[in-house]
Amino acid sequence: MNEIHKVKVVKMVFDWDKISIQYEDALKAWKTKFGAEIIEAILSIPDTATFIEFIYEEACQTALFALYNAIRAGDKETARAILDYIKLELLPDAVNFVAFWGNLAPHTKTCFQRFFEAVDYATQAYEQVIALMGREEGTLTVYANIDEVTVYVDGEEKGTCGSATPLKITLPVGSHGVEGVKSKYYPAVRQVYIDRGEYQTLKLVLHPIEEENKGTLIIYSDEPDTRIYIEGEYYGMAGPTTPVVATLPYGTYDVEGQKEGYRTAVKHPYVPPGETTVIMLDMVKLD
Repeated sequence: MNEIHKVKVVKMVFDWDKISIQYEDALKAWKTKFGAEIIEAILSIPDTATFIEFIYEEACQTALFALYNAIRAGDKETARAILDYIKLELLPDAVNFVAFWGNLAPHTKTCFQRFFEAVDYATQAYEQVIALMGREEGTLTVYANIDEVTVYVDGEEKGTCGSATPLKITLPVGSHGVEGVKSKYYPAVRQVYIDRGEYQTLKLVLHPIEEENKGTLIIYSDEPDTRIYIEGEYYGMAGPTTPVVATLPYGTYDVEGQKEGYRTAVKHPYVPPGETTVIMLDMVKLD
């Protein structure tokens, strides 16, 4: 015969005032037995752990800011030292501290763990930035209007170039003095600024010291009132019957014809010494 067992449900009612009094009594007993300072120190450990986590957080932020400033100043050596300190000392200490002592304050542990993960990602990014600091450079391609011109950059010889033999030079970012030198010619001196990753072209125009090395360049245009520029310098107006005549040291020149409503016409004639060269610029209307 099956027996029916009745289960009596007992409702638990907590007397929180009584429990609080019991806790206070127990706390007084602990303080009496172990000493008030020891008990207070034990109870304050979670708060102390959280405070130290905040100190690690501030230290990481300060170090990252110093790293950022060193990179902006272009001080690769200092940036490298700060990054190594963060990666090898500060961050591992902070992560280990949170992993162990953070268990006493779980409500803040996760937040600090995420923060230090972000610091780790930041150090990886800065690692790439510092690696690129050594590549703060661009490329300068140098031509000249004559051949066998020796090129100096910031007083250092880099090689030779000519009208059809360019010289490519890799230079750090910044301003540089460029000089082209050849015997019996006046030096050509230019100043250039190189940006990171930039490819810049420079043409050096050297003028001979002897007058007999000059030639004559006669420039016509198929449109009247065309403005003529030689190596960027304005020489006058040309047309079908009214040329611009220029006496120039021998060499290759960039000649441009400009007129409103027309495309810029460009030619690169070679002017031999003691001879006359004639060119016609064909002007094309804009669409």
